[in-house]
Amino acid sequence: LWELRDILQREIDSRLPAVGVTGTLTGHGVVAYYDADNVVVEILWGFLIAFSVIILVQLVMFRSLRVALISIVSNLVPLCVCLLMMRLLGLKMRVDNALVLCVSVGGLFNTTIHLVARMLQQVRAGERDPDLIVGRALTAVGPPSLYTAAILLLGFAVMGLSRFPGLQTLGWLCFVTLMSGFVADAMLTTSFFRSFFNWRK
Repeated sequence: LWELRDILQREIDSRLPAVGVTGTLTGHGVVAYYDADNVVVEILWGFLIAFSVIILVQLVMFRSLRVALISIVSNLVPLCVCLLMMRLLGLKMRVDNALVLCVSVGGLFNTTIHLVARMLQQVRAGERDPDLIVGRALTAVGPPSLYTAAILLLGFAVMGLSRFPGLQTLGWLCFVTLMSGFVADAMLTTSFFRSFFNWRK
């Protein structure tokens, strides 16, 4: 729509001055486009703020900067997968598909927090074998998290059956983001915890 507006404005600027008239595109549509773009920017800022707040809460809750940093990477991977899919499909960030950020921020950290809490619980109980700790945490948290992820995935996949293109896109993007989020938690969170957690301390 912005491209169409620019084409029309160029035509106005090239033709009307010849007859002594200046013209500007206006109307509800043009104003609505500005507002829609502002909403997308606000959604992006809201996501960044929410993501940062969750990291800070993890820092306070687990009292470990290392643990908070570990959770950042594993929760950024699904977002990168989502943005890569948007790029491959030629989708631009709009109001309808930007909502995937709002929807997925809770689902992304859910499994991470459960895994880390279960691992730290074992560490505080005196267990020191990293492989045993990670294995037990995955055994305890993995199945319930998988069931939760599957229910969310199927719920959002239903929107893919909608006739409204915006809902279709949102449904499939949420599906991809939450699925890759579960895989990233199961693989990356546990691997990073195993490799970078300060086991001696």
